[in-house]
Amino acid sequence: MTISMVKLRAYRHAAIVLASVLILDLGVRFIVGFEMSRVVAFEAVLFAIAGALLLWEARRSDGKISGVRRLDFWLAAFFALGSLRAGLWAAGVEVYVANLVIFAVAAFLGGGLLLRRWKRRRDDALAA
Repeated sequence: MTISMVKLRAYRHAAIVLASVLILDLGVRFIVGFEMSRVVAFEAVLFAIAGALLLWEARRSDGKISGVRRLDFWLAAFFALGSLRAGLWAAGVEVYVANLVIFAVAAFLGGGLLLRRWKRRRDDALAA
């Protein structure tokens, strides 16, 4: 089973963003000598920019290939959570507290998405 070139091109922007984040993050780590206070502050900004780029691309895409928009939205959400976590760390919050905040935010948003999906399916079933 082969993947067509059209599908590979559709995922190209996500791969470019991920590779750019990896290269920039690793580069900054070596430049600042793995000084975590600077690395974490840079990661907060880098992840926020990457999430915004992926969200913008997801809203801009035409959605002809299934899964591309969904991947962009999920990656944008994960980068937003990573940015929040790095920002909390940079602000001096304890690691376990930052992790609890991220877990709570993810659970709240995930529960909201599940509730929305359930209501949409219920309304569709009632309309039929």
